[in-house]
This record gives sequence, C-alpha cells and structure tokens, in this order.
Amino acid sequence: MENKPNAVAQDVVVSLDYVLTVDGEIADTTAGRDPLPYIHGHNNLISGLEKLLEGMVVGESKSVVVPAVEAYGEVDPEAYSDMDRAKFPDNFEFKIGKTIRLNAGDGRILSAQICEIGDDVIKLDFNHPLAGKALNFDVTIADLREASEIELTYGRVNTGGCASCNGSCSSCG
Repeated sequence: MENKPNAVAQDVVVSLDYVLTVDGEIADTTAGRDPLPYIHGHNNLISGLEKLLEGMVVGESKSVVVPAVEAYGEVDPEAYSDMDRAKFPDNFEFKIGKTIRLNAGDGRILSAQICEIGDDVIKLDFNHPLAGKALNFDVTIADLREASEIELTYGRVNTGGCASCNGSCSSCG
C-alpha cells in the first residue's frame, strides 16, 4: 500500500483548489477545473502562498492573504522602458494595458504592458501585472501524495511531457 502523506510538506505533491481575489475581483480560480497539482518546496508557487499552505491536511480550507513582497514583489520603478514606435508593425493596435511579448535577444521572451502611448515613443511596463498587489486566496487541499523520483528530479508534477515519460521516450535524452 502506498505511504500517503498526512500534511502539506517538502516534496509532497499537493492538489490545490483555490480562488484568487485581487482588489475585490476574482483573478483566477480552479472552479470548474481540476485542482492545481504542484510539488511543495520546489518553487512551483509564489513563496508566500507555499509558506501559508505548510501543514494543511486534505479537506482543510482557509483564507490567506499573501503580501506583495511574498507574491510578485513590489512595483519596480526600474522595470519601465521606452520603445520607439517605429519598431512596431504598421498595423499594430496600441492600447493601454495591452500585454505584448518581446524577444530579449538572448532567447528569453519577456512580457510587458503598454502603459503610455506617445507619438514617437511607447512606454512599456515589465513589472508582473500583479506586482504591488496583495493576493487573497481561498484555498482547499484536495489531495496529497508522495512525489515520484522523476518528479523530484525535474521539480514538477508528472502531468505529461518529458517529466512523465520516465526516460523511456527517445526525445528526453
């Protein structure tokens, strides 16, 4: 018989139901979906939420507030950049709040929101959209299980792709 963990702890796969509310509005939820699985202690969740889930048991629910500093951080005044409007396609639709993705030049893709639209310059905000915000979570622990060795190796839950093939597919290397 499988040794099932009795509480949220390091290396345990947690199935989490949640409703995330920010500024009084629902920002995300698992309602109508399967619970979110993650391996506790492997930086798969924001640190503040993970810390508040420690020790919870299956079926336990609670409401928690994760301060900005333990979520997506405070707004960084250095995370704004001006971009020449001419670098955008001619038919680009400029809109305040629109999220765009940019190639950083080193293979990374960055997301930014348009925050100002000028005649020659577009101001971009590279802060996470939830930076500076306290996150209100209503959470319920739906299930707990031991993580497999392959999940611990990759630091993520076995939900498909290379972490789930146990090295038996030719593309994993």
